[in-house]
Amino acid sequence: QGMYAQVGKTVYLIEGGLGPYFEKVLDDWRRKELFGFAPSSVKAISLEQGQDIIALAKEGEKWMLKPPPLTDGESRLADPAKVLTLLGKIASLRGEGFIDTDKEAKIAEWGTPVFQVKLGLEGIAEEAAFYNDINEPDSIYVVTTPKAPIYKISADRLDEINQPVTYFMPEEKKESVDKDKESD
Repeated sequence: QGMYAQVGKTVYLIEGGLGPYFEKVLDDWRRKELFGFAPSSVKAISLEQGQDIIALAKEGEKWMLKPPPLTDGESRLADPAKVLTLLGKIASLRGEGFIDTDKEAKIAEWGTPVFQVKLGLEGIAEEAAFYNDINEPDSIYVVTTPKAPIYKISADRLDEINQPVTYFMPEEKKESVDKDKESD
């Protein structure tokens, strides 16, 4: 098993090696990452699920939870490790399948997004809308830009980034919120 390659007038026999590169399909070559950002460049994050919105903003070196979801109208310090974990999970989202045609029809069929991510970066914003397909309960379809394909990801990957507001609170703040809920 070998291949021949011609360089100038000389023909070379190449043992094994190149065949697999020529057998790849489009999905093997395409960009699989949903987002192309460095976590350190993110200045704001918005996570939306229906009417529930979690907004985080970087103020200096600190991440702050912005109202809503906090009803007193004040910003609260967010746990920086949890925010960085979230950003790492968002940055690592990779398409497992792709839709390149009839994208508008698919989006119309799916209806309202079940989840949305908006990232504020220096000078630009990146957004993604996550959709359920009732015929594929273990998959989520993600729309990023009109030119990009629709990405198919595992529903488990959405569960990793879809966190309640208390996830982002430092432990002492989380305990006080939990106590307030118990007294209601």
